[in-house]
Amino acid sequence: MMMEKVSCDICNRKFKTNEALKQHKNVIHKEVIITTVERKRTLAKVPIIGVVSALLVIGVIGYFAFTSITGRFVEPGLYDEFAQCLTEKGAVFYGAYWCPHCAEQKKMFGPSIKFVKYVECDPKGKNAQPELCVENNIRGYPTWIIDGKSYSGVQSLEKLSKLTNCPLEKK
Repeated sequence: MMMEKVSCDICNRKFKTNEALKQHKNVIHKEVIITTVERKRTLAKVPIIGVVSALLVIGVIGYFAFTSITGRFVEPGLYDEFAQCLTEKGAVFYGAYWCPHCAEQKKMFGPSIKFVKYVECDPKGKNAQPELCVENNIRGYPTWIIDGKSYSGVQSLEKLSKLTNCPLEKK
């Protein structure tokens, strides 16, 4: 009976029996076998670590996106009380979403701008109220109306404080 020769898949050496091939691999290619097994173990860990890392990154990004969109868990602005006082005193800020001077005025308040009564004059803007701008004869942006008087251009916080008697204190 003729036995079929078997060969090593690593070095292509031929052997008469499977047992001889097995002994050869254990003695000659021991490091290769260990490396292959270790590599398989390492590769098995990579997807798990990768998936966990990806989920963690997505979670962190999602958290910051959620808090910035909803305004939750955001520290109060430096001028929250001042901005609320302006609104309580009836001061109104008229502007347009595309106006760079309006953006400058808003930036002065930082996150506290959410407490300022703002009227969007451009019909294409968010929550636009162009009819109020026409009624109040708004001709340029930004414009503040305080106690029935119109103040055009960017106004300093100090000037707004003097015009409304609202204390200007940082928190």
